Order: sequence, then C-alpha cells, then structure tokens
Amino acid sequence: MGDLTLKKAKYTFNILGEAIKEIEVKTDDFVKSISFIEKHWPDRIKLLNFYKASVQLNLMALDYCAAFRQYLNGTTFYEERYAIKNLIVISKETYKRLYGFNENARKKGIWCKYLKPLSENNPTLSNEADDIEIALRQFSDPLITDDKHSRDIAVHYSENYLENYNLLKDLDAEVVTHGATALNKIIVLIRAYIFHVGIAYGIIDQSNA
Repeated sequence: MGDLTLKKAKYTFNILGEAIKEIEVKTDDFVKSISFIEKHWPDRIKLLNFYKASVQLNLMALDYCAAFRQYLNGTTFYEERYAIKNLIVISKETYKRLYGFNENARKKGIWCKYLKPLSENNPTLSNEADDIEIALRQFSDPLITDDKHSRDIAVHYSENYLENYNLLKDLDAEVVTHGATALNKIIVLIRAYIFHVGIAYGIIDQSNA
C-alpha cells in the first residue's frame, strides 16, 4: 500500500465504510423520489434533473469508496492490483460522464447539462458552480484524462495477453489512488453544491438538514 500506514489504512477503510452506508440510504430515497415525481409531477423537469443527477453522483461516490476499500482490504498482490484496476475504470468513466473529455462531450455531461443550470439567477450558487467548473476543467491526471488505452485494457481482455498482464504488473497504486482521490474531492464539492441547490429550491428542509 505504498506509504499508507496500517493505522491510516484502517481508519480510511472504516471512514469509507460509513460513507457507503450513508450514501446508499440517500440513493435509495432519491430513486423513490424520482418514481414519485415522474408519476405525479412529470413536468417538473428541474426537480427530476436534481434527483437524477444526485443518484448518478452518489453511484460514482459509492463505486470509488467500494473500490478503495477493496484495495485496502486486499490480502494478496493480485487483489490489490484488481482493485486498483477498478479504480482506474471508475475514475475514467466518472470524469467522462460527469464532464467529458472534449467540448462536445461536455454539453451532454451531467455537470453542464443538468447541474450547472440549476445555479441560474442565484449569485451564491453561481459562484459555487463557477468554482466547480474551474476544478473540473483544470483537473488533469495522465491515467484518467489522457490514457484511453489503459481503460480499454482494464475493461477488455486483449488478444495480446501481455497487455492485460503488464497493465496489472506495472500499475502504481500510489499514483492511481492519488488521481482517484483528487477526482473524488471534486465529487464531494458537487454533492455539497447539490445539497445547497436543494435548500435554495426548497427541496431540502434546512431545519432538518
């Protein structure tokens, strides 16, 4: 686990486990809300976008937490490699769905299509959204934003068996976890932004938040 001490690893493992429990419950509630809104208020598009985006962000966070825990809990070299490989795929697919790798893709991404527009006509939310936009645009990690081939090899078995073998053998766990954690910090910012949007739109009762 590189420079990760046993004490810190155990602490991180437990924190991620608690996060999974909390996010799982919220995600189930969000899905129920979507079903209710689609049935009773199908024309409330912004409200639906709020919940649908929340579900996808939560799933991204859950995948990150689960893969990282799997890495920390691995008892063999291959189990650690397998978890790190999953972190690469999760991180790439998260950034791709959230923001996209080019301008055309960004128009269809969750952030630009569903979440950023929710900040319109609200200066506080607009400032928060601008900061997130900058973080997303400036985010750069060779394995996540640049290297499409490693993602393909991580997902598919190549005809060249050495490609799959070398990917696992050469993975630098410290580099992968650093990039994945940096991206997850942006996810945390966006989930906080969604919470603030919910309060601003009256979706979330601030007194019970």
